[in-house]
Amino acid sequence: MRKPLRISVAQCVSLVGKIDENLALAESLCEQASREGADLVLFPETHATGYSYRDLYSLISSTAEPMSGAIVQRLRDMAVTHGLVVCCGMFERENGHFFNTQVVAFPDGRVDRQRKGASACAEAEVIALDPARKVFEWNETRFGILICADSSIGDYREQFEELDISLLLHPCAGRILLSKKKKKKALQKESAESFEAGCRLAETTGMTCAVANPIGFSGEDVYPGNSWIVRPDGTFVRSPASALPDDAGPSLVSISVQERLCVETR
Repeated sequence: MRKPLRISVAQCVSLVGKIDENLALAESLCEQASREGADLVLFPETHATGYSYRDLYSLISSTAEPMSGAIVQRLRDMAVTHGLVVCCGMFERENGHFFNTQVVAFPDGRVDRQRKGASACAEAEVIALDPARKVFEWNETRFGILICADSSIGDYREQFEELDISLLLHPCAGRILLSKKKKKKALQKESAESFEAGCRLAETTGMTCAVANPIGFSGEDVYPGNSWIVRPDGTFVRSPASALPDDAGPSLVSISVQERLCVETR
């Protein structure tokens, strides 16, 4: 029997424009994930650069780098050093265009990417899109990526079925901007609805689904956390949702993709 692929989801704060701080946190969580036996670690959408709903163009133009830049090199180094597949988001610059890109760095030094294929409202006139889905493989497990709004790509299920995907990675960045009084109730409702949708997706597609959301305060907006991994049979691990900076620190949840009994929460 082949060894199960053990995946970890990092639920952590992603600071707007603070590349060094964000990558330092990623390094720390990669080290922890490696100690705990993970083979792959998933970070939220654009964790390396942060995300801004206030002035996205300014953030992207000041932080976007080519795939040959320092961000990707540091992610490659983390993957090699800790023996992990590191899946981490950033803003990418190529030939005068900007992309919302999830970098996939492998322990053998290879680096690949999945660009976002469907824009959120703030991105519509800023980033270029690539709706074609790709397949990645490690430890005999084939996985694909949807970046936040990519779940609205009309044929993504057909693409993944053709690519024979068994693991779906879904890095996101969803915000909550409500009064403090209403925030907790709204968070609980959003958290429950999102998780239920994730369970239905895993069941109907036969894919294990891993969702990574940021937590706390980005420097501009409040983010809800709410990260999980759920298998098609309904077994899951889940991080607690967090609406305020002091509610929770960085956390990892881990699960083995092809082993039904090994489920741990860290």
